[in-house]
Amino acid sequence: MDRAVQYIQNRQRTGVLRALGIAGAAGVAVAFGTLIAMHFLQPWRNDLVEYVSQYANGPYGALFAFSLVVHGIGNGAMAFGFLELFRTDRRARAGALF
Repeated sequence: MDRAVQYIQNRQRTGVLRALGIAGAAGVAVAFGTLIAMHFLQPWRNDLVEYVSQYANGPYGALFAFSLVVHGIGNGAMAFGFLELFRTDRRARAGALF
């Protein structure tokens, strides 16, 4: 294969991996930020005696559900990034799937 073609393919792969990593980090940031915001939006909830999922049972429940969806998409992006990164090793791909 021509060196220029290999270089372009490696650059594209790096860009895809970077985008998947950013999507994963953004999912975590959104979920964490929403969880912090929920402490201020619903101060009557006590995390020491209630589950965190009780934030969904309030006036801002849709916001909490949205953050969980975004977090799940971010986790999926990270998993696909790991699958792409470790595509040559069968055991590493199995680990990324799990």
